[in-house]
Amino acid sequence: METDEYIGLPIISQFIELPSTHENGQTSLDEGEYNRALSRFETDYLKGLLRKNCGNIEAAAREAGMNMATIYRKIKKYNIKKEDYS
Repeated sequence: METDEYIGLPIISQFIELPSTHENGQTSLDEGEYNRALSRFETDYLKGLLRKNCGNIEAAAREAGMNMATIYRKIKKYNIKKEDYS
């Protein structure tokens, strides 16, 4: 996906629809839309990590630079079955 420390806008835009910007520089994204976009991104990102690491939570956490407990909490939150990726 991305080799730099930060994920760039071109990469993120592949996973979520970015909000339009008004002339005053503010976006039309409300909090509900933001939360849905974040959930969609996290779900897709976690599924991609699990797919790439054959369902191995430890390897997925290491690759993402996340704590294993965080990965477990998020796969539970989004009802992702790690067995589907083993």
